[in-house]
Amino acid sequence: MEPATGQSLGVVNLAADKDVAVAAVCAAAAQTAWARTPHIARAAVLRWAGAVRTA
Repeated sequence: MEPATGQSLGVVNLAADKDVAVAAVCAAAAQTAWARTPHIARAAVLRWAGAVRTA
């Protein structure tokens, strides 16, 4: 909530503890492959994710 205008800035979904634990395990499993990915390819993924988020 923007204090000056009262306008909503976004929505946050809640996750159960189990959901967070599963996400952490998946992230740890993916980290090795992500670290081997060339920086140009990682940048492209992050740009795509940003574009999807703002679409």
